[in-house]
Amino acid sequence: MAQATQCLKALGHPIRLGILCALKDGECNVQQLETMLGTSQSNISQHLNQMKHRDILVSRREGNQVFYQVRDVRMFELLNLLQTIYCGDDDA
Repeated sequence: MAQATQCLKALGHPIRLGILCALKDGECNVQQLETMLGTSQSNISQHLNQMKHRDILVSRREGNQVFYQVRDVRMFELLNLLQTIYCGDDDA
């Protein structure tokens, strides 16, 4: 139950949700996320640290850059389900 709570907290902010959506295509560094999400590096770094602390993300260092990826790919299944429910056809 604690793991589910952490996952749902990660989805509870638009920036964190955007980070997860951006990471669906593979790992990214902070600069890439900054470009994709249109917010400051410090803001993104703050959210990345929260998500890493909650064991949602893992990171690896390559030179002076840190790349982030989602720890458990089941997070994407949850994102897909939420997208289907809340962003699906209006006809449903």
